[in-house]
Amino acid sequence: MDVTLFEKIQLLVEKLMQPQEMQLRMLIPEIDRIIRDHVTETNAIEWVLDRLIEYAGTPAGLQQFKRLCRYFWTIDPVRTSWHVSEYRDWYKNTTENKSGE
Repeated sequence: MDVTLFEKIQLLVEKLMQPQEMQLRMLIPEIDRIIRDHVTETNAIEWVLDRLIEYAGTPAGLQQFKRLCRYFWTIDPVRTSWHVSEYRDWYKNTTENKSGE
């Protein structure tokens, strides 16, 4: 059976995404702990949000980013808004670079 170029690229992309998915899975227990334990230390929460922005381009990463932002909003809406703006800038620029704009 011949494998098309598209199928080869698709397999390569899937392999490249595996480490990213593993790293995201490693952050989820920390997100769970922050929310479960009602952590209010902004530096700890922002550290995780800074890591999450790298994975927010995937559906699972975006889900976790939104989840932590919703929690953080109850603690510091101004800082949460900043992180959301960073997310928008990050992925707007990424999308524009991909489309050649």
